[in-house]
Amino acid sequence: MVYDNAGDGYHVPFSHQSLLKMTNDRYGGGDMSYFADADRSNMKLYDLGNGHTLIDQRPDMHNDSAWNQQRPQPGREAFEAHVRNTNKPEMVSAVLDSAVGAGMNLNIFPNLLFIGNQIQVLQPVSANDVLVHWYATQRADADDDMQSMRMRTQEDFPIMGEMDDASNFEECQRGMETSPDDEWIDISRHFETGKDEEEAPGLIANPVTSELHMRAYFNKWRALMSVQPILNVEKTKL
Repeated sequence: MVYDNAGDGYHVPFSHQSLLKMTNDRYGGGDMSYFADADRSNMKLYDLGNGHTLIDQRPDMHNDSAWNQQRPQPGREAFEAHVRNTNKPEMVSAVLDSAVGAGMNLNIFPNLLFIGNQIQVLQPVSANDVLVHWYATQRADADDDMQSMRMRTQEDFPIMGEMDDASNFEECQRGMETSPDDEWIDISRHFETGKDEEEAPGLIANPVTSELHMRAYFNKWRALMSVQPILNVEKTKL
């Protein structure tokens, strides 16, 4: 379910409603507010093949300024002044935007996730227990001020939003362990709406609220589980 969540553009306005409301009430909008009407957004979800997927938020996140949409962080004003004083005017916006998330979730089957500027590795322990490892990233070409601001923006969502997702995972797991109807879990959103677009050979695009991500993952899992093993061991020869 952690992997499911990494490619799910449908849950944001529901699961993270308190965060979005707080951001809007205090600052008049902000990061992820463009998910409020995600069905009609320009964001897309891609099936890359082999169980890999990509959510691309950039058309809406960077439509105006990704930097301007961020919630306040410690050192924000000083960093912006530093960027304006050390860069040509035409480069300021691009440099500021490079301090925030990349606006993409790249999901590598079966357990590697690139979420914005962070790396997430999922390590299953048992059927109902998983370790989630988060890794922050820096830029090799950035100065200390940029690295510090990237750390502040990378702290933002895991601290303020990831708890919503973790609570969902726990409750979904609890429900599946006790429900006799778990075979009816539905991941068919946008399966029959005719919105599949083949943007390149083997590259399928859907609205960001599609459940194409889950279907791609489980299709690959099912294909791997149905393959006959090529290694045969006979006990008599051991």
